Amino acid sequence: MGEKLPAAVGFILLISASLSFSAEKPLDALFDKSEVAAITDNMCLFQEAEDRSCLINLEHVQLDQYQPVIVDRALSTDDLSVSSISIIPELLPAKSHLKNEKLLLLDQGFERSDQLYLCKKLSERGFDAGFLVQGARPLLSEPSRFMLEQSYLVSPAAVLKELVNADPIVVVVDQPIPDKLQTYSELLYQLTTGDQFWPQLEELHRIHSQSGLRPIVLIDPEPGFSEEMFNHLQKTNLNSLFIMDGSITDVVNAINDGIRIELSKKRDLSRKKCI
Repeated sequence: MGEKLPAAVGFILLISASLSFSAEKPLDALFDKSEVAAITDNMCLFQEAEDRSCLINLEHVQLDQYQPVIVDRALSTDDLSVSSISIIPELLPAKSHLKNEKLLLLDQGFERSDQLYLCKKLSERGFDAGFLVQGARPLLSEPSRFMLEQSYLVSPAAVLKELVNADPIVVVVDQPIPDKLQTYSELLYQLTTGDQFWPQLEELHRIHSQSGLRPIVLIDPEPGFSEEMFNHLQKTNLNSLFIMDGSITDVVNAINDGIRIELSKKRDLSRKKCI
């Protein structure tokens, strides 16, 4: 485990492993209580069989036919190049006056489990709503570099929640893939920085992201943005790409800790099914 694979597309790792767990670090040292709740509460409400027709690709959208709705607390209506409204997602199902509108929901674009759950709730209440697969990033109005960087960054808590509840593509850069991640994902990739890094990443996106339905998250040894990475991100069209704002150890420690016990009570972790 941990050997670098050839530079061809055959760098995919599809491995299922049994895990051993130990309490190495308290969970609350990694995540605050609200983040832990977001990972462990109501996880079985999301199912892989959920209808994903509410995930809308920007290429198929005529914006003038939708009412854009920001459901991300980190964004405001002033941040976008299109006219929009902003509503806290928990309150949206109560906004019955919007049932006559086609709603285009905008968030960061990473947490598919939250998107599908909200879509289901809105559909049950008679709303016509869908999430923009690429998130709000393509609609940002003259964003600063800071805002652009923030649109790519996702927390270790968000990554762990999606590994448990959904099926993101995980790319580990310049480091071995920990065995403990392998039960949580069937789409683990190991890439090495160099001349072939970006071509390989673009090929991976083309083949496996399902036109952006599956987000891709990079876990780099040094979280953050180098000038080279930022420049490449500006030139590529990888709107479903995200970067974890933390180390791979953050996720592994959370798996080791008590959060794993809470998860295992409700799900068969090796199959991502509720029990």
